[in-house]
Amino acid sequence: MNYIVIIVIVAILGNILITYFVKKVDNRRLPQKHPRMHVEQLKIQPAEVLRRWGKQDYQEIDVAGPINSKALEILKQYRSVGPDQLFLPIDRKHAEVPYKENQQFLQIGTWGDGSAVMVRRDVADPFIYLADCEDTGPESPVIIANSIEDFLKGAWAYHQDSLEWK
Repeated sequence: MNYIVIIVIVAILGNILITYFVKKVDNRRLPQKHPRMHVEQLKIQPAEVLRRWGKQDYQEIDVAGPINSKALEILKQYRSVGPDQLFLPIDRKHAEVPYKENQQFLQIGTWGDGSAVMVRRDVADPFIYLADCEDTGPESPVIIANSIEDFLKGAWAYHQDSLEWK
């Protein structure tokens, strides 16, 4: 009889531990791909976007990195990249401090709807993220592009689409 009680207690404790670890794993949100960015078919090249939209400024900047080297290079060369003052997908004024709502990220610009455009503070992470105001939030940003190059092409496409609605 004592063995049955011990087995039941061990089974209950095991169940509690397994439930705890499963919940812990489930609560980790993996970044999701943002559905708005499909840049594979776009003809514009990132260098052309930088040439047309970029405001060069080689002034020293203290980026709150570490961040991916290609994103860092653009932040060091350009004060901002965007068609006007309302849509600045890259704006270095944000890059000197970590993103306050999620310290794992660094804001590098602002999307057209006001959402923060971010990179992870990790040299090995090339993805560009969006703290989407409508769908998610700063605690679980979505991947908006696979690289800074794809992001520039996607920002161009987004702006061209918005011109059609005017």
